[in-house]
Amino acid sequence: MESEEAQRLEQRLSSTASHFSGLAEQIRSSLSDKESTERLQSSTLKVAIPRIAHPRTTGNRRIKTACVACREQKAKCSEHRPCDRCVSFGVTCTALESKRESRERQLEELEQQVAVYEQLLQHLRSKVDIQDADLITRTLHKKSSITEPLSPDPVSATHPTSSQPSFAVDYVEEDYNRNHQLQAFGYLDKGTPLAETAASESRTSGDGSRALISVSYFLDDQDLLLDQGIAPYDRPSRNVGDKLIHLYFNAVHPSFPIVGRIPFMQQYAIYYSRPNIRPPGKWLAILNLIFALGSKFGHLLSEPWTKGTDGPLEYFSRAQRLNFTSCLLFDHPNLQQVQAEGLSAFWLMSMGHVNRAWRTCGVSIRSAIALGINLRSESKDTPNFSKELRYRVWWSIYTLENTLSIMTGRPTSAADTFCTTPLPIPYEEDQFHGPIASHLLSDYSVRYGYMQAFCSRRHKHTHSRVSTNPAPSVGHYLASTVNEAAPSNALYFLYFVDITMIMRRAIDLLYAPGGSREPWPKVGAAIVDLVRDADAWSSSLPDVFQFRPMQKSKFFERQRWSLAFRFYSTKITISRPSLCRSDRLRPHHRDSPADQRKNAKICVDSACDILDLLPDTPDVFWLIRLSPWWCILHYLMQSTTILLIELDFCVKFDAEEASKITMLVEKAMCWLLAMASDNLAAQRAWEVCHSLYRCISLTPIDSTNATPYGSTEPLPPQSNILRAMQDGLQLTPSHVPLSRNIVVHPTLQTMYDQFVPRESSGATFDKSDNSNYQ
Repeated sequence: MESEEAQRLEQRLSSTASHFSGLAEQIRSSLSDKESTERLQSSTLKVAIPRIAHPRTTGNRRIKTACVACREQKAKCSEHRPCDRCVSFGVTCTALESKRESRERQLEELEQQVAVYEQLLQHLRSKVDIQDADLITRTLHKKSSITEPLSPDPVSATHPTSSQPSFAVDYVEEDYNRNHQLQAFGYLDKGTPLAETAASESRTSGDGSRALISVSYFLDDQDLLLDQGIAPYDRPSRNVGDKLIHLYFNAVHPSFPIVGRIPFMQQYAIYYSRPNIRPPGKWLAILNLIFALGSKFGHLLSEPWTKGTDGPLEYFSRAQRLNFTSCLLFDHPNLQQVQAEGLSAFWLMSMGHVNRAWRTCGVSIRSAIALGINLRSESKDTPNFSKELRYRVWWSIYTLENTLSIMTGRPTSAADTFCTTPLPIPYEEDQFHGPIASHLLSDYSVRYGYMQAFCSRRHKHTHSRVSTNPAPSVGHYLASTVNEAAPSNALYFLYFVDITMIMRRAIDLLYAPGGSREPWPKVGAAIVDLVRDADAWSSSLPDVFQFRPMQKSKFFERQRWSLAFRFYSTKITISRPSLCRSDRLRPHHRDSPADQRKNAKICVDSACDILDLLPDTPDVFWLIRLSPWWCILHYLMQSTTILLIELDFCVKFDAEEASKITMLVEKAMCWLLAMASDNLAAQRAWEVCHSLYRCISLTPIDSTNATPYGSTEPLPPQSNILRAMQDGLQLTPSHVPLSRNIVVHPTLQTMYDQFVPRESSGATFDKSDNSNYQ
């Protein structure tokens, strides 16, 4: 029974196994058919892509981006995020930073921390004593000097070495004024692609506005009411025209020879002798601008013949109708356009519209550069006579723009390094055909040697500027044969340009924003060098132009006064950064060249010298006849501002010079009041000075904050005059504040000043952040 039962069980198992075996075979068959079908379909739809051949490696490949968990367990990481191992164990997969990412993150954190520390130090600097404040300042300056990029040395930049000029890269060969097509393109630097292409083709073919408003006395807020309906071609009678021309060429032209006198007077004679001829509009505009300047001078002198005739504004309106049309900015400039723009800027400055004058002069500078007048001319199509007149056009707008730069505190349009225009020769136009002048005009090598020798006589102390001793040349021989050039307006203009170039170096070095990066000892040494240059210029003046002391000779009297005002104004500009320094209250070695007490005294003495030139009793007509009347108010305000700041210092520290400075300030205010009778700008200037003077005189000495004069550890002075400018002056109603285009004298504030209120925050004149210029 048992055997039979075992046999039946075995048969049942065998049949079951065969059944499952058949079922498995069916499944395999169906899967094979389906798989073959899918392969067939995919072969018709897809293109086989070969596998990427991985580079062969020897040994185990090192994982570079393992996660934190795999790195800690020293296990192999799949480098996925999250990686396979972290997924299988259910842990967080965190990527590990690379060395570069780690360094960048740490650097960013450190920079943020340093910024926090700097902000904290800036906050603490105004709350600690003077020693700790100086320590914080020096620390911050060291950090800024490390992080900021290196800049050229401004001191060495002011003393370039003299070498023989290049005859290939610093002049123009074309007369851009003669060719209308060249006027359209203008001068192009040789480094520009268009110029290079042209050269190739040639070879192929052959707010803080309130503080500024309170101390501005200019008239740019006044509308310039031009007569739009004026007849542009009207002219004054020949008698009146002759008088206007005479006033211009005698009072303005010596300092501003923007037109050639001989060719202009010839054209002027033809214009009045042949009334039917109508000259070009630009020439008529120049004529009317000259009439406008002559008329302005005549009205200042109250000449009786000016009554009943057109005034300065009428002539200026006529000039604008003739020249400054609506499409002016789209016209290509020519020489007469440069002259018209320069004369317009000069007239606007004389009328007190210095903001308009600055902008117009900038247009004139750009027009001149477009014509290549800022470069030496080697054009064979331009007569030597015309070349020299164009050089004088450039130096005229150059001196004008630098004057406006000082008046407005704004930068100039072009750097001196982009100018190769030779200095004007010391000969008048009617002497150009003489033996020496004609030789200088025809041969630049001779001219270069002559001017180099001539200038070396004027600056005998500056031997360090000449790197080599050039061999004697024809120019040196010509210069040696002329002991002193004959006194003339041309010689005066050469000296006027020369002192202006010294003033320009001071502007670029001491008032440019980039100058704030230089340490104060370096700036102080540069001030000493510039003062030495100015004194050397003064000592080299011919006897006829000497003004120390002012001589009584009538010969070139107006030129002497102009050079005197320019000289003292330049020394104020140079030494002004030393005036409000805490160094003045610290003991210095007497032989130290950068002793800021000496430089501050130079600034104050120069301001005193300007006012000492004037008689004690104001005589406005006398001042207008002899002075540069177009900017005499600037000179008076510049010197008065310096004395007001110094008087504030003296009152604060009980200095002995307070009485003398007070007398000079009151003298200046008397002159301003006398000029204010018919001069709105002078009236505003008097109101500004009077308000500042009251701020000083009504404030007693603060004995709790100030230490005796000369103490070794003084506290930072609290300037009442600068605080008054910061808070805004309460002026009389006649002083109309400017609402836009604000300008202000740079003598009021410089980036190096330290005599300012420490407790102010966010105000325009708060320069506590600038005390790091040690």
